[in-house]
Amino acid sequence: MTDYTHHIADETLILMPERAAYWVRPRTLFVADTHFSENTVDADLARLSAALKRMEAQRLIVLGDLLYEPRRFDGVLTAFSVWRHKHHTLKINLVRSEADRQVSLPDAWDITEYDGPTPGPYFVLNHAPIQPMYGYALAGQVHPHVRGDNGVLNAVFWFKDRCGVLPAFGEQSGVVTEVAPDIDMYEISDGRVQGVML
Repeated sequence: MTDYTHHIADETLILMPERAAYWVRPRTLFVADTHFSENTVDADLARLSAALKRMEAQRLIVLGDLLYEPRRFDGVLTAFSVWRHKHHTLKINLVRSEADRQVSLPDAWDITEYDGPTPGPYFVLNHAPIQPMYGYALAGQVHPHVRGDNGVLNAVFWFKDRCGVLPAFGEQSGVVTEVAPDIDMYEISDGRVQGVML
């Protein structure tokens, strides 16, 4: 695994091939669009555990769309409950999307929920990309991908003047947004994160 260290808004983010971003100073892992579903939850949680362990993160922030089918998540319930018990000391925050607002999560999951955009003071967090009046936003929702040299669509981290967008974490990702190569875009390919060559 080869990470990429990115400096933004006077903070340091480590962009990870696991499709996560680690905020160094407060030891916090960001993921977006986990889309936990019955078919992929075990693999997704294993990858999440590995990312948390590799960075020794103390907090997890999910930037919306925790579940693939918020109204039908019985297939995820057991797997996530077992995972949460193993990570019982981990603080978890969810910045809710519209879909997340449709479900009441089990109390035992111990997830603190917020509606975005959050007020900062460091990063302004939201599910959908926004242009905040102050600060720098981090978001998900659009599942950005860029077409690699071999023609394959690869997930990317995408940073603009006032907002950065994380790739969808979950394997059960629906719509893929293909974006034009950009100077502040970092591609995930073959277990490494690297700047997109223009």
